[in-house]
Amino acid sequence: MADRLHNYLQEKAELTPSERRHLEDYRAPNYMETSLIPALAILDLEDTSSEFSPGTKDFIREQLKSVGRSSLQSVIQENQRNIERHAFSTEINSLEELQALFPDPKQDPV
Repeated sequence: MADRLHNYLQEKAELTPSERRHLEDYRAPNYMETSLIPALAILDLEDTSSEFSPGTKDFIREQLKSVGRSSLQSVIQENQRNIERHAFSTEINSLEELQALFPDPKQDPV
C-alpha cells in the first residue's frame, strides 16, 4: 500500500500539504507504522479528513477494498498497541547517524 500510494502521489499534479509530507516521509524508518496507518485510521473514521484530496481518498479506498474493513481495523489496532509500547522507537547517538537516516536528496550519492 505504501508503495502504491507513493507512486500515485508522485504522478499527481497538485498535492495537499499532507500529501507532500507523505512523499517526503516515505523513506523514513517506520513510515508505514507511524504515518500511513494512522492516516488510514483517520480516513476510516472521519470522512471529512483533510489529510488527502478527494481523488487520493478514492484511490486509497479502492486499494483497500482487497484488504477488507475488519482486516484494516485489526492492523490499525495492532499498530496502535505497538506505538503505545514504543515498538517503533529508535535511538540516535550522533548527528552522523541522523543524517544517514535522512540523506539530502539534493546531493548525489557517493
